[in-house]
Amino acid sequence: MQKRSSGLTTYALLLGLSSLLLGLLLWSSYQRTWELQESRLAFSSELIAEWIRGAFVASDYLLRDMAGQIDPDDLRYPHPDPQAHADLSQRLEQRYKTFPHAFLYGAFDRQCVVTHGNARLGYDASEREYCQRLQADPELDSLVTRGYRSNVGPVNVTHARALRDEDGRFLGMVAIALDLEFFSQWLARMGTGRLDSLAIEDDQQMLLARYPPFPQAIGQLFDDPTMNLISKLLQPDEASAQDAARLSWLPAAGGYESSPDGSAG
Repeated sequence: MQKRSSGLTTYALLLGLSSLLLGLLLWSSYQRTWELQESRLAFSSELIAEWIRGAFVASDYLLRDMAGQIDPDDLRYPHPDPQAHADLSQRLEQRYKTFPHAFLYGAFDRQCVVTHGNARLGYDASEREYCQRLQADPELDSLVTRGYRSNVGPVNVTHARALRDEDGRFLGMVAIALDLEFFSQWLARMGTGRLDSLAIEDDQQMLLARYPPFPQAIGQLFDDPTMNLISKLLQPDEASAQDAARLSWLPAAGGYESSPDGSAG
């Protein structure tokens, strides 16, 4: 009887030790998988950030080309020469149409009134952040706004470039509005794992894009109670919550910016 009891004890100890070793092995495997997943998501976020920066360099070249078509003296609305107004509008439109996901363009006078474009002509944009910042800062030539809802069209970001004289005085600007599909295409190219998600938000925590797609949330702020609830429903456990790599493409200062020497910030 004593031998049987001793054998059972030994068996229980071996079983416990085996279970412990199996548990440690599973935990180690889980941690390794988790580290690889985090590393992959971090790499994906960095890659998307670089793609987006490159895209804004491309949109800035478009704005430079459009600005090169403009004589600031022609930035008047209504224009005294309808044919001259139509000719400039046509040249600007031909260029703006070459950029994917741009759905609005406009040329603005020094008071930030729209003089040309498919935006509402005569619209006073002097209250817009991009106008105020370009007017106020002679060292700032180009900027990308945070996400916002325009007076026409969906939630978007605007890329604007100033027209200046040799002394840096603001003479007007040219701008394009980019649909948020502009961002979604990058995320769709990346793909994710079963529990992964990737998102792009601005520095106000406005959701600009998400993969897997969640259209109802685009343009919403994450400090909104509804969005916080949605976020929890989408990411119900600690693992999937940590899998969500939120990429803030806008630095704290506000967005892609360039100065007169062509450097980006």
